[in-house]
Amino acid sequence: MTKQPNIILIMNDDMGYSDIGCYGGEIDTPNLNRLSQQGLRFSQFYNTPRCSPSRASLLTGLYPHQTGIGILTYPTGPEGYAGDLNHNCVTIAEVLRINGYRNYLSGKWHVSSSLVEPTDSWPIQRGFDEFYGTIIGAGSFYNPNTLTRGNDNIEHEAEQDDTFFYTDAISDQAADFVRQQIVEALDQGAVAHINPKAFLMDQPGSPYMAPQVLTQVDHRMRVMTEESFGPVVGIMKVANDEEAIGLMNDSDLGLTAAIFTQDIDTGMALGDQIETGTFFINRCDYLDPALAWTGVKNTGRGCTLSSLGFEAVTQPKSYHIKIKL
Repeated sequence: MTKQPNIILIMNDDMGYSDIGCYGGEIDTPNLNRLSQQGLRFSQFYNTPRCSPSRASLLTGLYPHQTGIGILTYPTGPEGYAGDLNHNCVTIAEVLRINGYRNYLSGKWHVSSSLVEPTDSWPIQRGFDEFYGTIIGAGSFYNPNTLTRGNDNIEHEAEQDDTFFYTDAISDQAADFVRQQIVEALDQGAVAHINPKAFLMDQPGSPYMAPQVLTQVDHRMRVMTEESFGPVVGIMKVANDEEAIGLMNDSDLGLTAAIFTQDIDTGMALGDQIETGTFFINRCDYLDPALAWTGVKNTGRGCTLSSLGFEAVTQPKSYHIKIKL
């Protein structure tokens, strides 16, 4: 990896290799196709052909037996077949948290032998800040067993909702994580300038979010210090350029920054003081193949795009020839 990116991992149980469109399937998957066109499409992938071991490997980067999930989440033998995510591994969420990420999980967990009582093999205990989904491996789309939010069983929410459908609920909850950042900011004194009621599709528990502009924000608020995967921006008033630069640098991340000004020379001077790898004047997050896209701090070092980015992913071949023996 050349820079620290936003990371989305999607695991789909029991899907054939060629089911999605970008691998030749007849199912219309335009969003997944677009991801493949803009990123990497693997030609080989090893799985265990069971859901629990594949999950354990995806979470930890290890062979499933090393994690304790040799078959499924019930004990069938010692060590690699204990059926419970063990302490000899760390999850990707645990590693990312150390490096400044917040981690959200929506969907099926299925790497813990305990289905009712929270243990150290549950999502919140293994690096995730928020969890919505099921602990068990299989169940109803309409009344899923072990439906959980955080560490709390919420099966009653599905039982009391005649419109509940698990697949939709997983997407809806992911959007609600971002909504919670906005609610927290408002509780801490931020002011919202867009009425979500003007956007009829913006409903709690749905994946569609109205855009939001917040003022009276400060760096106590998660919405100002964490990455928000949604259409929300906070506007903070400052007294001078020095205060602005200090606040912009008050972050563990350092991918991009933008300044809008008619004084290009001053903008360039301010850019020299801002701790990001990529800097814009009078535009924001514009990708130009000729210009390097790079970051610093917890965003990582290195770059993509430009000749520098191209050279970073090429494989040179070195010849060392001694002529005289």
